[in-house]
Amino acid sequence: QILIFLTIILLSITAIRGGWQLRPIQIVNACSYATPQYLPLVLNTPFSIISTLGNKTTEKYMYFNNLEEAEKYFSPIQNNFSTTNIQPQTTKNVIIIVLEGISQELMKFYQNNNLKCCSFLDSLAYKSLAFNGIANGKRTMEGIPAIVCGMPSLMSSAYIETPFAMNKIQYPVEILKNQGFNTYFFHGGENGTMNFESFCHSIGYQHYFGKNEYPEATDYDGHWGISDWSYLRYVAQTLDTISQPFFSTILTLSSHHPFEIPQDAPRKSYPQGPHKMYAVSSYTDDALAEFFRIISQKSWYDSTLFIITADHAYEGSSSATQNAYTAYQIPMLFFHPKADSAIFFPQFMQQTDIMPSLFAYLGINQHFICFGHNIFDNKYTPKAVNYLSNIYQIYINNHLLQFDGKNIVSWYNVQEDKLLQNRLPIDTQADSALIILKALLQSYSNRLIDNNLNIRQNQ
Repeated sequence: QILIFLTIILLSITAIRGGWQLRPIQIVNACSYATPQYLPLVLNTPFSIISTLGNKTTEKYMYFNNLEEAEKYFSPIQNNFSTTNIQPQTTKNVIIIVLEGISQELMKFYQNNNLKCCSFLDSLAYKSLAFNGIANGKRTMEGIPAIVCGMPSLMSSAYIETPFAMNKIQYPVEILKNQGFNTYFFHGGENGTMNFESFCHSIGYQHYFGKNEYPEATDYDGHWGISDWSYLRYVAQTLDTISQPFFSTILTLSSHHPFEIPQDAPRKSYPQGPHKMYAVSSYTDDALAEFFRIISQKSWYDSTLFIITADHAYEGSSSATQNAYTAYQIPMLFFHPKADSAIFFPQFMQQTDIMPSLFAYLGINQHFICFGHNIFDNKYTPKAVNYLSNIYQIYINNHLLQFDGKNIVSWYNVQEDKLLQNRLPIDTQADSALIILKALLQSYSNRLIDNNLNIRQNQ
């Protein structure tokens, strides 16, 4: 009887989880079996209710009379693809490289210090269109939707984890696929981790390469997946086998807790710093250098645009260097092998700006909805938003406004790390920032809740 009882318990747990994969099945997993219009046929009502019961997502903000009034101050409809401040290079392929946890603090290019943990990444930065990158979140699950979809997670749950991920949206990746790009997502982590595989299929990626697709199981790092050195070499060789034009996204994983140098490291020792992240970021930098060494010999290299950023900044900094600004600073580089000059733009560029800026660079003038803007339009005032512990933050004109949904919490000068005001109406700059933030929150919450994120509904 005990044996039967334990067997029933084991089978029940397996059934409740939906299998023995890393994470229990969620609504987003339906995307692995059907396209969005057929998801209701895959899902069932009890599962949907149980999966979403008690989930806190977002309330429907109404700071303005209606959506049209709010979007006079902030509109997520992407319809401006001008490139007034750069000269784009001829580009056939695009590779977005998302570095796990690499923040500006680790780069000499941004900090003007003597750090050598990201020497190769620094060398690319000096040849790139470089921006003051700001992450839209603190987790990888928040960073990926922001980067490839333009969807920040301005709520307690990551966008991937909410029912909103099943909304009818024409995602940028899907548009690129329809434009003839072959779309690939590479991540050496366990298939199913953070529901990336299902999510990637739902937003337009045709091919997902995870740990299961990697040919050598012995390269598993014992924690997260395939080590960066081995995996990036594999990605470099795989890219050479796919048809052009292609749009590929690569997410690294080794620069992560427990911050151990993998066994496939090309060096015996790495420079140390006040945190273990310094050494492991040097390892990832070596892997990135090896990746570029291999692909630089390929025929498609010179016609490829590389966008290099991070999923989030790392959390290992000392309290002396961490604040509400530096805790979100990440690299943001547009590197093209044929570019003959580099430009550093000191203004903010958030992760959600990547896709509209990419469309402008490529000359793709197809409208879509996302909560960023084309950074290459000099008429646009750069800004960035994120959310942490029930506080909304907007960075604009070298200032940071914190807002709890009802009242201003604080107003900072981020360059001086100086608190200017606390909980009171302040100057016209703060008033302007607050209006933009309120408009963005109303547009974001209303469009998510009303399933109004498809550009075709707005034409």
